[in-house]
Amino acid sequence: MRKIKLFLEAAVVITVVLALILPSSAVVTNNVNNYGLKQDSVANAVKVFPINVESRGTDVLMPSSPGNDRLPSITKDDAGHSVVTWTNEEDVSTWNMGIAYSDDPTDPMSWAGWIVTLLETTMVWYSDTAYVDGPEPDDFHGLYGANLYYDTDMVGGYEILDITTDPSTWTYYYWDSPAIDQVCRVVEDGGYYDEPYYGHEGALSMAIYHFTELGYDIVGCPQYRNQDMSEGGSTTYFFDAQANLQTAPARDCDYATLPDWFHLTWEYHNTTEDVDKIVWKKIDPAVEADIEFTPYQDYVAYGTNPSIEAFEDGGSYYVAIVYANEGNIECVYSDDDGETWAGPVIVAPGSFPALRAIGTTLYCAYVDGGNLYLKTSENGGSSWSSAEQINDIAGSVVAEVNSVDIHVGGIVWVDGRGDDLDIYWDSFDIGSAPDAPTITGPNGGKPEKSYDFTFSAVDPDGDDVRYIIDWGDGNFETTDYNPSGDDKTVSHTWAEEGSYTITAKAEDIYGLTSPETTKIVNMPRNKAVNHPWFLRILINHPNLFPVLRQLLGL
Repeated sequence: MRKIKLFLEAAVVITVVLALILPSSAVVTNNVNNYGLKQDSVANAVKVFPINVESRGTDVLMPSSPGNDRLPSITKDDAGHSVVTWTNEEDVSTWNMGIAYSDDPTDPMSWAGWIVTLLETTMVWYSDTAYVDGPEPDDFHGLYGANLYYDTDMVGGYEILDITTDPSTWTYYYWDSPAIDQVCRVVEDGGYYDEPYYGHEGALSMAIYHFTELGYDIVGCPQYRNQDMSEGGSTTYFFDAQANLQTAPARDCDYATLPDWFHLTWEYHNTTEDVDKIVWKKIDPAVEADIEFTPYQDYVAYGTNPSIEAFEDGGSYYVAIVYANEGNIECVYSDDDGETWAGPVIVAPGSFPALRAIGTTLYCAYVDGGNLYLKTSENGGSSWSSAEQINDIAGSVVAEVNSVDIHVGGIVWVDGRGDDLDIYWDSFDIGSAPDAPTITGPNGGKPEKSYDFTFSAVDPDGDDVRYIIDWGDGNFETTDYNPSGDDKTVSHTWAEEGSYTITAKAEDIYGLTSPETTKIVNMPRNKAVNHPWFLRILINHPNLFPVLRQLLGL
C-alpha cells in the first residue's frame, strides 16, 4: 500500500497505452493523462554503399553520406550481423538515422547501409539499436531501437525483425508527449523485464530531457521506460522526481542489464557546488521498480560521461562504472551487485569512455590525444591491462560525448580523417567462435512424446558454451553454459504430426556464435498395427529391429 500511495501522490509512474496496429493518426490515451503513441513511417530511405578507401589498415569506414556522422552505437543480431547505428547530420536542419550491417565486418565491401528520413521529423538523433530477446517464444526477438525527435520535441523508437529487409518494412513510432531540451537516449542488449505496476513485459530504454508534465518542471530529468512488446506496446515509464536523491540536471545516461534486474548511471551536475557526480541506481522490479524510490541508489564518484556494465561470475554479481575525471579515465567497481563500492582506480589518461562486459572480462575504450585506445580488466575493474591503440591513422579520432561504442560486434567511433566526420569500425581480440554443434537424436517419433537430443560443440579457446535451439515448431530454448566439448542433452515434445527442422548454434561466454547446424525430425501420423504377434516379438526381443522399434515408438 505504501508504494501505491506514493505512486498516486507523486505521479512518478505514467502508463502509456500504445496501439501499433492503429493508423498513424490514431492516439490512445492512458488513464493518467493524454499520453499516447503514434506510428511514424519512412519519408525517404537512401541506400548507401561502402567506399573502398586504400591504406586505412583494419579501420572500416561505414557506408557514407553527405554531412557529419555522430553518436555511433553497435550491436549484433541473432543472425550474426554486426549492426551500427548513428546520427547523420545532413545539414543544420536535416538529421537522419544512419544504419549499416554486415555478417563479415572485417571485409569493408560487405557492409550495406541506409540513411533513413522519417515522416514526422526532419531532425531525428540519438538513434541507438540493441538486440532484445524475450524469454518466451511469443516474446519479441529482434532489434529494438530508440531515438529522439529534436525539432518536434518527441521521444521515438523502432523495431526491426530482419535487418536485411528494406527500411520501409520496419516499425517506427513516437510518444505524443513533450520531450524538450533533449539530452540523451539509450537502449541496451537483453533488457526484457516485467513491470509490476501494470504487468507490462518487454524492452527497456532510457532518456533524459526537460520534464514539464503533471505539474513538474525538472530540467535534465532522467527516466527509463518499460515497453510491453506483446500487448500493443503499452508502456510504463518512470521518471525521477527528485524526492530522495538529487540527480538532475542529468546528462549522458547508460544502463547495464542482468537477467532479473538492471543498473543505471548518469552524470549529475550539482549547480550549488558546481561539481559533477556519478549517479548509480539499481532497479530490481521484484523489490521496487520506481527509479525515484528504489532503495539502491547513491553517488559513487565525481566525474562525467559514465558508462556502466554488470556481469555474473560464480553466483556473484559484479558492477563497474568508468567515467572521465580531471583528464583521466577512472573506475569504481562492486563485487556484490552494488551493495558496496571500491575505487576509484585510474584506468588511463583520456576522455569519453565506453565500457563493455564480454563474459567476465571488462573492455574499456576511450579517447586520448586524438587516438582510440582499449584496455581490459579480468578482475571486475580493480586493475587494467596495458593500452592497445585501435585507429590506424594517428590523431583522427574525435573526442566528444558518445563518440565511441564497444560491443562483441566490434568498436565504432567518430573519425575526422575525411572531409567531414565519419563512423569507423574495427575488430578487437576476444578469441574464436565455437565450432558448429553436432546434434544427436532420433530422426522421427510420434507427437506428444518426449525425445532426447544431445548437442556438443568445441570452442577453440576452451571457453564454456551454451546452445541456442530452435525446435522448428515455434519453441526456442537456450541451455546453461557447459564445458567445451561436453555433451548437453535436452528433451523436447512436438505437439502435432509433421516434419520439423531443429536448428542449433553454440555461443561462448564472450557472445561469439558458431555456424548453425540443422537436423530434420519427422512426427508421422500414428497408425494402428494389425500384427499383435509381431509386436509381441518386438517387446520380448528388445534388440531386434531398432529402427522399426523407434518408428513405432516402442
